Amino acid sequence: MGWDIRIWHEGVGESTRLVIEAGGDVPEEVIATVAGSYWEEEVRYSEAWLEEGDFDGQEGGGPGGLHG
Repeated sequence: MGWDIRIWHEGVGESTRLVIEAGGDVPEEVIATVAGSYWEEEVRYSEAWLEEGDFDGQEGGGPGGLHG
């Protein structure tokens, strides 16, 4: 079983917009879980790394990423 889910974020002034595209067959629980994971890893983690310059010892390497 597989679903087509696309997720990204974009800066809008001083805010961040999270965009999710998913088919109607994708359960809401899956969308919520993916959105939460994406926000934590790609937005919040990245912002903290950029502000600090060193996040969890990954100096210069940048944040990881949500894959799969």
